[in-house]
Amino acid sequence: MKVTAKEISKQLGVSIATVDRVLNNRANVSEKMRKRVLEKAEEMGYVPNRMASILSRKVTFHVAVVYKEYPAYFWEQIETGIGQAELELRDYGVTVHRFRLPVEAFTESPERIQEILADDTIDAVAIAALGDAISPYLKASKKPICTFNVDAQNSGRLFYVGCDYYSSGRLAAELVAKLVPAQGKVGVLLGGNHDYQAREKLQGFREGLEEFRLELCKAVRLGESDLPFQPGQQWQKEMASLDGLYVATAELGNVAEFFSKYPKHQVAALVGHDMNDLIYKHLRTQMIAATITQDPVSQGYLAIKKLFSLMVLEDEDAKQSTITKLEIVMKNNASYYT
Repeated sequence: MKVTAKEISKQLGVSIATVDRVLNNRANVSEKMRKRVLEKAEEMGYVPNRMASILSRKVTFHVAVVYKEYPAYFWEQIETGIGQAELELRDYGVTVHRFRLPVEAFTESPERIQEILADDTIDAVAIAALGDAISPYLKASKKPICTFNVDAQNSGRLFYVGCDYYSSGRLAAELVAKLVPAQGKVGVLLGGNHDYQAREKLQGFREGLEEFRLELCKAVRLGESDLPFQPGQQWQKEMASLDGLYVATAELGNVAEFFSKYPKHQVAALVGHDMNDLIYKHLRTQMIAATITQDPVSQGYLAIKKLFSLMVLEDEDAKQSTITKLEIVMKNNASYYT
């Protein structure tokens, strides 16, 4: 059983208030009494309630969470997790400041991120570190920083919360290999940024295909001019006559929607990532064979909780990075992920 201040006070024959003052390192207690209480607490195996101590100390802890605007549906799921953590920790002095920025802020124009890092009212930062361009700014900052969703391994960050993208790419390759015929032609659609996430997915996918003796015939990078999708775009010509297509960017639902309107472009096995209404629709129609979810709610939630545990509770175990689970979603289990 957990030892309480009340039980210690009974053993010593002193008031609960006196024991509480000692255990919480408050004034108005003699050194002799302080020593008696601490010795009895150690003898009885008392373990401090850190959360109660934080309440009594009226701690304040301001966290900035920095992430992209696009794709909106994915970051809204991340925000659900952020909100859950904020609600749980609100009474312990935690305030979360959300900064949802355009992609250029992570690649070409990092001034806004520099401002956040320099803000003296912010105690710690959780950032989805898209683009290698911001790593020097993270490394130069004196603030405690964690990365989530996208890592920046050479930035000096404390820990990472998110997906193992290499494993994600390999899992996509395994799915495609099980869905296309032997010697089938396989392609991959990538996003416009050749960042850490994209590199890891592509490497994992290539190596996964090799394991199943399939060749990656086409790897096409989508640009801004390709959105929205219209007939006759270059990516469609590059993807012609494929049996399997891995959409390694946030456009899985839009690719499926395009294929549904222009059937001549369809592939036998279309796989990708995440879940939203459009992806769910095309899982049900089987235009999408499967999608791989990356537990975005946990990514937002754990980034905040682990920063709090490390910086406020001084729990060194929180420094360990957390890799979120990958789950395969198909037509018949899709409803559990909406």
